[in-house]
Amino acid sequence: MSSLFAIADLHLATDPSIADKSMDMFGGSWVNHAERLRSIWLRLVEPEDVVFIPGDISWALKLEEAVADLRWIDQLPGTKVLLRGNHDLWWSSMKKMRGLFESVKFIRNDSIEFQDYVLCGTRGWVCPGDPAFTESEDRKIYEREILRLEMSLKSASECGKQIIAATHYPPMNKDRQQSTA
Repeated sequence: MSSLFAIADLHLATDPSIADKSMDMFGGSWVNHAERLRSIWLRLVEPEDVVFIPGDISWALKLEEAVADLRWIDQLPGTKVLLRGNHDLWWSSMKKMRGLFESVKFIRNDSIEFQDYVLCGTRGWVCPGDPAFTESEDRKIYEREILRLEMSLKSASECGKQIIAATHYPPMNKDRQQSTA
């Protein structure tokens, strides 16, 4: 039986052109985080496993820059299922991304089956009621993310398997009050 792992916020910067975005700048516990992550991954994840990565995969701004990070992920064991995070500015059209790497799959408004489960989700956004939420800047994005989650859940429900859904942003505000939508 295969295992399912989940991890977010890799914040990779393996392309030399974005090396200035290394997580090392955040201090001691972040120094060599990619190498430490790789070491743990190799110890725990088997080729038949799935690793769900709901966002903030790469610091890259363009898909061409993110390819080095996606290659880094592809070379690790397991099938990797990715959702977009708020820092994944490189995230491009699904047509451009799908098929780049055999073991890296992308979810956007849809789902991916894994054994008895189906994985789905979306980025999400800051929820109403959070002090950081503003009607003028966040409402439209928040409502679009709700629609994307609904499409992803609809896709997942069609296969009749147990659904595992993820969002990059938690579906609550900083006071842990549930979203009002």
